[in-house]
Parts: sequence; structure tokens; C-alpha cells
Amino acid sequence: MFKDMFTISGRWGRLNRQRYFGYGFLAGFVWFLLAMGVLLFSLFGGGSGESISAMSFAGAMPSLMLLLIPMYVALIWIQICLTVKRLHDLNHSGWWMLLPAGMGFVAGFLAEMGDAMATVAMLINIPIIIYAIYLLFWSGTKGDNRFGPDPLDQA
Repeated sequence: MFKDMFTISGRWGRLNRQRYFGYGFLAGFVWFLLAMGVLLFSLFGGGSGESISAMSFAGAMPSLMLLLIPMYVALIWIQICLTVKRLHDLNHSGWWMLLPAGMGFVAGFLAEMGDAMATVAMLINIPIIIYAIYLLFWSGTKGDNRFGPDPLDQA
């Protein structure tokens, strides 16, 4: 059931929009719960009973980051696997996911350059939002395509 979340399966494999949304939501929710658990554990020092202050949060940051970085890398991997398979369902190469990722990187870089560039960065995000809507709501290719059989026919 969850094999779609962890493998790209070479060039084969398709994921319909319902599973794409469901698995993506599940992965994000699990990551959120784990991140909140790590944050609370780091802030409270594992039950030491100390009050939360800016100083205790600053002291918790190294341990917090050591735990959150691997979790974030796992979430990115899952999202890559899901998006590649969703693109395959739409009969597109998985490499197309690099375009919005690159645009997001450029938008983030421009946003850090100041107020004038922040507007440009915001405009760059519009096609990324359209791309996300396309992945979530567009029907996949009917029948077999070059990436495998129709996932709706297999149900």
C-alpha cells in the first residue's frame, strides 16, 4: 500500500490524483506530528520541568535540528517519489518537477534581496501554484501510457 511513497520504480509507476493527495497529506501530517514532538521534547528538556524561555529554546536548537533534518530529508524523498509517479500518470517525465523547484529556489533567493524583488518573487510563485493545482486536480492519462498501466484500471 505504501510502496508508492518510497520508490520511483525506475521509469515505471503511476499514481492517480486521489492517492497523490492522500499520501502527500499523510506524509505531511506524520512529519508535523513528529516535528511537534521533537520541538516539545527539546523545549521541555525531556520532562525537566523548566519554564520555556528564549534562552531554553536557543539551547534546544542544536538537538532540534539534529532530529528535524533527517525527518525533512525523508519528507522531501517521499514528495519526490509521489510527484514523479503523479507526473507519470499525466504522461510527463518526472524531470518536469525540477522546473517548479528551480522557480521556487529563484523566488526564495529574490525574496531575500529586498522589497522590490519580493514582488517579483511573489509573481514567480503564481506558475508554481498553477502547477500544484494541475497535479492535484487534472485527470491522469486514460489507459496505458509509456510509464505503465492506468492505476484506475487496476483498482
